Amino acid sequence: DPLWSRGLGDVYKRQDLCRCTIEPGGSTGNELFVTGQGEQIGVVLKGSLELWVGDRVVLLNEGDSFCYASSTPRRWRNPGSQATEVIWAISNITQAAGDETQRAP
Repeated sequence: DPLWSRGLGDVYKRQDLCRCTIEPGGSTGNELFVTGQGEQIGVVLKGSLELWVGDRVVLLNEGDSFCYASSTPRRWRNPGSQATEVIWAISNITQAAGDETQRAP
C-alpha cells in the first residue's frame, strides 16, 4: 500500500514509501532480481523476512532493518506462520513515463 501522496508533484517519482503485508510462504520467487538505481531501506514491523542480497542471506525479525542498493540482485520470502509487515523506503524510482504501476521492493 503506497503511503505517499500524489499531491507532492514529481517527488513521488524519486521516492516511494510502501507498507507491505507478506502472507506466510509469500515470496518474490526463487530467482534473484534487480530494480534499477537508488537504494532501498526497510524495517520489519511484524513477523519475519528471509532476505537474500547478493550472496548473503539473513533472517530478519520484528524491529530489524535493512538497506541495499536497488541494483543489487536480491529476493525475499516470509518463512513464518504469520503475516509479515515491512515498511520499504525506495529512492530514485525508475519507471516509464506514464507508468503508474507499483514495482515489488
